[in-house]
Amino acid sequence: MRLPDPQRSHALLIGSAAYRSPELPDLPAVRNNLAALAGVLTEPRLGGLPVDRCAVLPDPTGVQPTYRFLRRSASATEDMLLIYFAGR
Repeated sequence: MRLPDPQRSHALLIGSAAYRSPELPDLPAVRNNLAALAGVLTEPRLGGLPVDRCAVLPDPTGVQPTYRFLRRSASATEDMLLIYFAGR
């Protein structure tokens, strides 16, 4: 099995930590989760991605900005595209 080429791959980390609804309590750990995962995915000793190929979108403001974020990165990816979401 071939491993993904870090120079041709992207990781997109999306997390929703804050919510406007009183029925949905905030998830403050999500912010730390995104930062920690980005650190692991870009760790050079682990064969990680270049930092500019691991994008973090904390607390997206709506569907359209999230879609544009995904579309832009997917269009630029030639190998692996990792999408991670944390939240409700």
